[in-house]
Amino acid sequence: MSPRRREVALLACGAVCTAALPAAVGFARVPHEQLLPALLPLVNAIVYLGVAGYAVWRRPMHRAAQRMVVWAVTMTVGYAAGAVYSAAVAIGLVPGWGWAGLVGIEVLAWLGNLALVSLFLVFPDGSYRRPLDRAVIRWAVVALAAFVVCQLIGQPEIRTGDLVWSDEARAPNPWAVPALSGVGAVGALGLGPGGPLLTLIGALLLLLRWRGSEAEDRRRIAWPLVGFAATGLAMLGLGAAHALLPPWPAWLQALAWAPVVLFVPIALVVGIVNGQLLDIGVVVSRSVVYGALWMAIAVAYLGLTAAAGVVAGSRLPLAMAVATTVLVGFVSAPARRHLERLADRLVFGRRAEGDLLLGEVGRKLARGSGMDNAAFDIAESVREGVRAEWVVVRLADGDPVAAASLSRAVSADGAPQRRGAPAPLAVARPASVAPPAPDVVPGMDQPRLVAAIEIDGVHLGEIRCGSKLDGAYTDRDALLVETLGRQAAWALRNVQLSRELTAKVDELQASRVRILQAEEAGRRRLERDLHDGVQQELVALLARLGLAANQLRRGSPLAAGTIADAHAEARTALEDLQEVVRGIHPTLLADRGLVAAVEARAVRMPVPVAVSSDEAARSGRFTDDVESSAYFVVSECLTNVAKHAPYASVAVTFRLAHDLLHLSVTDDGPGFDVDSHWGSGLTGLQDRVEACGGRLDVSSRPGMGTTITAELPTSGGGTS
Repeated sequence: MSPRRREVALLACGAVCTAALPAAVGFARVPHEQLLPALLPLVNAIVYLGVAGYAVWRRPMHRAAQRMVVWAVTMTVGYAAGAVYSAAVAIGLVPGWGWAGLVGIEVLAWLGNLALVSLFLVFPDGSYRRPLDRAVIRWAVVALAAFVVCQLIGQPEIRTGDLVWSDEARAPNPWAVPALSGVGAVGALGLGPGGPLLTLIGALLLLLRWRGSEAEDRRRIAWPLVGFAATGLAMLGLGAAHALLPPWPAWLQALAWAPVVLFVPIALVVGIVNGQLLDIGVVVSRSVVYGALWMAIAVAYLGLTAAAGVVAGSRLPLAMAVATTVLVGFVSAPARRHLERLADRLVFGRRAEGDLLLGEVGRKLARGSGMDNAAFDIAESVREGVRAEWVVVRLADGDPVAAASLSRAVSADGAPQRRGAPAPLAVARPASVAPPAPDVVPGMDQPRLVAAIEIDGVHLGEIRCGSKLDGAYTDRDALLVETLGRQAAWALRNVQLSRELTAKVDELQASRVRILQAEEAGRRRLERDLHDGVQQELVALLARLGLAANQLRRGSPLAAGTIADAHAEARTALEDLQEVVRGIHPTLLADRGLVAAVEARAVRMPVPVAVSSDEAARSGRFTDDVESSAYFVVSECLTNVAKHAPYASVAVTFRLAHDLLHLSVTDDGPGFDVDSHWGSGLTGLQDRVEACGGRLDVSSRPGMGTTITAELPTSGGGTS
């Protein structure tokens, strides 16, 4: 039989029991004042069957819907049996085997509680999550059988108030053994209060499922939890009113209790069918829910205190009764405060106190785990502290670093990150599907609360908060976010400085490698220049001197001419050697200074070069490193102009100001794209300048010429 047909068959059985109820007991003979209480179970049964039928019709293969059908049919049969027995008592038709009917009613009530618990244990996804879940069902069945046996063999009179509309139904038990009355009391206690206790255990297990679920399942589970809580509070309130007020008419009791039994089934069917579409936090205002819970807790507290006073007043002297009432109120006050805090957490979620939140943020930031994690810790803590829908931490460069929202918490790359168990209403990390990056958080550009992240007047970024979940932001919220922003500023600044330092160290190591490579390349170039130039000229000179020596031994008149040629070759070799030496460290640079050496270099260039300088730079003398680096930069720039722009003109300027030597080389050549043509030559210039603590800037565009500017500190050298 298919699941749908099986559930339909069960519903049909329940419907038959419900339809046969009035005819079976002859409700026409029930007294008029008791007719409404007698018909009330029929209404409850119809509603139970209706909501279960709707659930299984919408979700025929869903295990929770199937178990809801079992629960509805069990309760319907129980209501039918209880109504039949109550009506029989009302018209005086209780047979001699009435004890068996009462035991059957108790078993049906217990099975109804067990069916509801089994539904809780697979709600809302239809699967068990812990081995304990299955064990609860097995042990509950064993306990039911044991309680029935204990009651049958030891309880002289079977009494129950379950599923009957009279205060209590009772019948003598012919199987009871007087010596086993204690065993019978255990059985009666288990079949009576044991059923509601089992349901309470199931609700606690459902609460545990809620705590360990993701956002969508939490929304589903919240419905039956609220329905169960509403049922419990209504029962406490009605019980207290029944105990404190004068006796109610039977019809008034029936009308008062009728809605109470419908809270849980209606909440269950909403959670099964439309839980993902209806968020209970949206359907019911959180403030209204919290107010109702607070009022119910207060009424229960007052009812408990008043009930204790009434009971004590009927059995104790007045002074002792007053003392007992005060004592009960004093003892139950902590429980009331705990319930109020629990209601606050259930409705509004976990809210961190200011001092605790600051301490927690400090501990997180002390881990120093990088910019992204630090920013996420701030975003997550602020969102929890002020109960915002979303929080984004944005740095001064405009890029969002991290975001935390109701259903996601992500870093700048959009990757989910773990932060332990998710807080109520906020699944932090991880997510089954990678959430979007923080730059697509809805409404990020329209924050409701903004706090700057600043330190020593330096703007590092800002904290942006979306709408508040419960009401509007207060001055306390703004102060808390401001304080967190100041605390975050130091952490983000430290991380930022650490990043910059790491980048500088990496660049320094790379520049050292490049300088070593440049020195090695220069050494090889010098070796090549000496080998291909001066060395070859010296070899030719030696050969010519050898020829002159032979001519002199023979007395040849050609010796004088050969010696003259050798002298000329020696002079040429000397000039070439001097040129090589000037390329290493020009003598003029050491003798007359930087500007004079550059002017001498400019004269020998094949392109027109104009050199200008202020008096301080022209007459000043600097350290060897500064003068060599400046001369190297100018020489390399002039060489590049002669190579790539032979028809251009060049202007070289020097200026000394505030212990900084400013030099610039400007040409009117074709120019180039700096980003795409930054090669080893410019990198070598930059390394040379930065090795002296200076800064190099290159400005060029195609068709607009090129300007290379360098700033070199001169505080290490003197001026003359």
